[in-house]
Amino acid sequence: GMGDMSEMMGGTMGEGGEGMGMGGDMSEMMGGTMGEGGEGMGMGGPGMGGMGGMDDMSGMGEGMGMGGPGMGGMGDMSGMGGGQPTPKTLAEMANNSYAQGKDKQAIDLIYAAAIADENPDSILTRFRWIPGAKRPGLAVRFGLAINVKMTPRDYNGDAKPIGTEQKLTSNRGGNNGNQGFGDGSGGPPGLDGMEGMGDMSGMGGMGMMGGQSGGGIPKELKKYTGDLGEEIAKALKERVTKGYFGTILQVAASKSSPSGGGDSMGMGDMAGMGGMGGPGMGGMGGPGMGGMGGPGMGGGGGSNGIAPGIVMLGEGTIDQILETAVEEDLDAIIFFDTTVVHIPKNGLVRNTTNMSLYDVSSGRQLKKSVPLVNIALQTERKRAKDQKKPDPLVEKVNDFLQTVDMNYKMAKMPQNLTAAVVQQHRLIPLVNSKTISPLKALAEIAFYYKYGLCPEAHRKIAYDSIVGQQMSAQLIAGNLELRLSAVDVFLDVESSKILLKPAQAENDGGGGPFGNEGALPGANSGSNPMGAPGAAAGVFPGAM
Repeated sequence: GMGDMSEMMGGTMGEGGEGMGMGGDMSEMMGGTMGEGGEGMGMGGPGMGGMGGMDDMSGMGEGMGMGGPGMGGMGDMSGMGGGQPTPKTLAEMANNSYAQGKDKQAIDLIYAAAIADENPDSILTRFRWIPGAKRPGLAVRFGLAINVKMTPRDYNGDAKPIGTEQKLTSNRGGNNGNQGFGDGSGGPPGLDGMEGMGDMSGMGGMGMMGGQSGGGIPKELKKYTGDLGEEIAKALKERVTKGYFGTILQVAASKSSPSGGGDSMGMGDMAGMGGMGGPGMGGMGGPGMGGMGGPGMGGGGGSNGIAPGIVMLGEGTIDQILETAVEEDLDAIIFFDTTVVHIPKNGLVRNTTNMSLYDVSSGRQLKKSVPLVNIALQTERKRAKDQKKPDPLVEKVNDFLQTVDMNYKMAKMPQNLTAAVVQQHRLIPLVNSKTISPLKALAEIAFYYKYGLCPEAHRKIAYDSIVGQQMSAQLIAGNLELRLSAVDVFLDVESSKILLKPAQAENDGGGGPFGNEGALPGANSGSNPMGAPGAAAGVFPGAM
């Protein structure tokens, strides 16, 4: 068991660590997603507007409180400006980044808080065990990605994803029926086109709704996977909310509900609206889609936030996606491999999707679904509905998610962990890893040190080898200013500018964000900017 542990722990972790990357990637993605997404949204507004949806959208936007710049604005609003006082700790900065949908930035700030905040225990007590990675982590982050193959290659009509209706009966009457149908719809391209369009906008409309209710599902996912992508996004979001992937993400999801409603409303919508509208309007044309979708999706990377820690990576081959996932510090990938075949004989579109789960650090495929075919599912789902039986699509999704939960639902720390096991299976791989982010590695080492699983001398050696002696000394023995300047090297925000000035300026009376703390909350062990009570020192969090 050990061997493999180390392998697991080591390999998996080493790079797995990155894999676990927990948050990193998301934020990036998300960040991208929301950050720019925000703008995206913003952009969306007009995009949509162009479309005609504008009213709606902007209505929504305004509803949201922000108006056009919907998402961005929104995020922002709830994040920084409107509701919350200036952050006083790295952990509070992370909360603001989550509220703005900047997922990777947020998780990096969480790791920084674990090694540089005045009260790092508010983060260190949240480590839990990730069974599939055989290592502790603060969050499990997922990337969603899709690869689409069209036949014929130049087909650019509706992909008829799972959940869209096609007239299946008319092709049952033998050749004639086929012919008839073919002529009607397939024959004159005009018609086909039209039908496509109709549908699309139908879809769009729906998408929009879907977007709202589903909390926003990225447009390319909706366009090619339909209800399947919707069910997966909904299930992952629900798991984040229940804390399966760590309390950090759970708290972020609950706090961002203005914008997590944002997610639903703002984000989702906007993503939903935008994104979705995208395709909807898509029927209408590239511009709608592009205009909307593009930005809606959060700019270049096509990232979209479904929930904190759940990032849309866009389209690509599995190799490309795994590479991006490592950079983004994601732990797992849910990959949709979709083939769309337009059948001229009867005008139908066959959409087949294989869904797979990959572990990022090891690159291994942990699960592959049976092929999910739109035409077969349309028939099966209708039959099940008529017979008041469970939706066969939901059953297939639940089967897939059992593997997700088995590997990535966080658990209590194993009780047989010793300093020797940690040294061999985690410290050495962390020090040697070429891919894990330094902040993430140091946070894990700080966790072992706090719980007596890594002696002081080993902590110093590990810190020295990961960030060099000077930075190591600043983090271990330096004051807040020195610690912040060290973590800032690895962050895309300057925490020292944000945290140090306000502390002096507000000493004259502004209490902390929760009312009862000094300028630097966290000095007394009771305070916890992330909102959960800290565990007693010395006991593994989550241990019985």
